[in-house]
Amino acid sequence: MNEITVYVEALVYPTEDEEKVRRALKNIFPEIEFFKVEDNPSKLKGEGKSLKVLENFKSLLEKEKIRDAAKAMLISSIQNKELIFYLNKQVAFSNHISFCQPEAESPLGPISIKILCENPKDLINWLIS
Repeated sequence: MNEITVYVEALVYPTEDEEKVRRALKNIFPEIEFFKVEDNPSKLKGEGKSLKVLENFKSLLEKEKIRDAAKAMLISSIQNKELIFYLNKQVAFSNHISFCQPEAESPLGPISIKILCENPKDLINWLIS
C-alpha cells in the first residue's frame, strides 16, 4: 500500500479528565503520540504515517467480530482519497470499538479519524481481512 497518513483527534470537555481521554485514544491507536492543540487546548490530536498505527484498530475489529459492519461503515466514509469516521470515546476508553455519528450520538463527543491514502478501498480490505 502506498503512503498513508492517519489523523486522530478528540475534544476534552470540562467535565472530563484529560488523561482518561488520552487513554481512550491510546487504547485504539497506541502507536500515535497525542498532544494538546495550541489554538484549542481542549483538543487532543495526533497523527501517524504508516499502516503500523492502524494494526491495533484492525485487531480490535477482528476481536470484536464487527468486520462486516465496519466494512459498510468505512466504505460509506470514503470521500475522494480520504476515510473520515468517528468512534465513541467512552467505548474506546473500555478498549472496544463503536462507530458513531459526528454529533449528538456520543454525549462527550466522538473520536474523529481521518485517513489519507491513495486507494481507500484497498485500505478497507486490509483492515477487515
